[in-house]
Parts: sequence; structure tokens; C-alpha cells
Amino acid sequence: LRMDVPTVVTGLLHDTLEDTLSTEEELRQLFGDEVTEMVDAGAFLEWAEVHGNCYGTARSSLEQATAAGADILLDIDFQGAEQLRNSGLEGVFIFILPPDMNELRKRLDTRNTDDDQVIERRMKNAVDEIAEAVKFDYLVVNDLLGKAVETILSIMTAETARTKRVIDTLKSPIAFCWSWSRPSVPSSCSKALNR
Repeated sequence: LRMDVPTVVTGLLHDTLEDTLSTEEELRQLFGDEVTEMVDAGAFLEWAEVHGNCYGTARSSLEQATAAGADILLDIDFQGAEQLRNSGLEGVFIFILPPDMNELRKRLDTRNTDDDQVIERRMKNAVDEIAEAVKFDYLVVNDLLGKAVETILSIMTAETARTKRVIDTLKSPIAFCWSWSRPSVPSSCSKALNR
């Protein structure tokens, strides 16, 4: 996706949470109160323990990328998506599904990154995670990588053309006069529109 859309920013996971820790308890043991205080202070927009590892998205990284005008693509699980939805931040939520459970198992096996115990836990968790897919805006079945990427790019294109997003970017009297809360156009705007 980054090759197709240069404004896409990925990988905003906070380093202290990514890959090196196995549980929330280890998080506290290794980093003491520092990370706990960061969580309590809202330094992470979302964070969760996923398959025995802790992950989180740093608020500062997301804010910097947003200020730079980037399209942000977060690789988060359903817990993180739920936290972001509940935070009130605007976002489009895409759930990427495997074609079936047999293919998921095959992919986990061929990655050679997890032992059998971790793979079994991931397979067990997948059932509950997939049940959460109905809460997302879009579902993409990752049967063929190129097709899945194309679908995600199509979603991104469609979302940038949503009426509210386009109007929010316009710098004309039409945009200034547009009102989501009033169905009628104020008389001052009618004059501007009729010029």
C-alpha cells in the first residue's frame, strides 16, 4: 500500500510495547510505573494484550502523522479498534479476514515465527476475533494479496470522496455556507451561491 499511496503512514506501534513483552504484567515488571503512567495519562490512543504480547499506538505519533496530512493505516486488533471507536476519533475500520480457517492455519505455520503453542492460541482466539468483524465498516477477504490491496485502495479512494470530507476541504462560499444541521440555506449564503 505504501508504494501505491505515498501519503500512507504505517507502523505507529510504540516500541516499548511491540514484540519484546509477553504480558501486561511483564510490561509493569520491565518498565515499572513508567508505561503504566503513560497508559493512565493517555499517551496511547489504544493498547491491548494480543496473543500474549502487548501492543499500542502512541498518541504523539498519530498526531504528528495527521498534522503532516498522512493517511494513517494502523495494524491493530479488534480491541484496539474498539478503543479508537470509543475515543470519538474519526476513522474507517477495515477487518481483514482469511479466506477460511484452514488457510489461516497454513499461513501461521509457514510464517515460522511462532511455536505450536502460540499458533494454537492464535487459532483459538481467531474465532472470537472474527466474530467482532461485524462491528467494522468494511470486510476484506485476503485470499489473494494483490486483490486485497486493491480492495483496500478502493476503500481509501471512496472514503476520501465522502461528501462531508470533501466539503470540509473546500475553501469556497459553498463550503462556508454548507450546514449539516440545517436543511435550508441561509439567505446570506443564497446570495453567495447565486453569484
